[in-house]
Amino acid sequence: MALQKSNRRILIWSTLGVLLLILIFFPGPKKVGVEEQPSIPEAASLRVETAKISGEGENPPYIFDVEYPKLAGLGNERIMEAVNKDVKGVVDTAVAGFKGGLEMPPPEFKDTKNALTMRYEVGYANTDMLSVAIVSSPYIAGTAHPSTDITTLTYDLRSGKRVKLGDLFLPQSEYLKILSAYCIPRLVEMIGVEADDAEAMDWIETGAGSSAENYQNFLIAKEGLIIIFNQYQVAPGVAGSPRVAVPYALLEGITNTSGLLMLRRAEAS
Repeated sequence: MALQKSNRRILIWSTLGVLLLILIFFPGPKKVGVEEQPSIPEAASLRVETAKISGEGENPPYIFDVEYPKLAGLGNERIMEAVNKDVKGVVDTAVAGFKGGLEMPPPEFKDTKNALTMRYEVGYANTDMLSVAIVSSPYIAGTAHPSTDITTLTYDLRSGKRVKLGDLFLPQSEYLKILSAYCIPRLVEMIGVEADDAEAMDWIETGAGSSAENYQNFLIAKEGLIIIFNQYQVAPGVAGSPRVAVPYALLEGITNTSGLLMLRRAEAS
């Protein structure tokens, strides 16, 4: 009996050993019609880096100090280079315009240089879109203080196209009227205009009226569609460059379904 049990254990272990060898050297057949899935590459590591240029000259004397955004790590080199080239072109044009419009300072300011400072801020940046504002602060020798001018640039990084405000909305939609109706009362409150101040009210209603020219500067941002009104556009210079954040919910019915605002909403949801 003991010999029989021993032989039975040997048979069992031998059988298990054979099965294990079969599994190792003869794996099961591949499923017909099913391809192996390729490994998923890591997402593009988009970065907005700071590029710098500076310089100075004489007759008339000037100095400029410029920082502007430059994309890195987009993944699509062609689109990234096109966007970076366009941004650089805007900056170069601004610098050339500053230098080209200079005159010799008054005698009492002969030791004062004209100056241009440019900085930027990012409203939103991901692999689908880039929305930035470039803030120029030119100082003309002899004036009391620098002025401020803001230019916004928004790009669809799927195509490399620079996006205008109208591209964000459905064709034939009255987006300008909707934006104007929202912005004017906020500007009145922000600037602190009294209801009976006809001159101040006219300034706001003219500068924030429903014309495309008034709404050229915008940023796509987390808190909403930011409309930027440049210095002196809706109020005296002391008011600076007012901004109004328009909630995305207000624009829901007029948003272009293939535009960047729809992508922003989808990401936020």
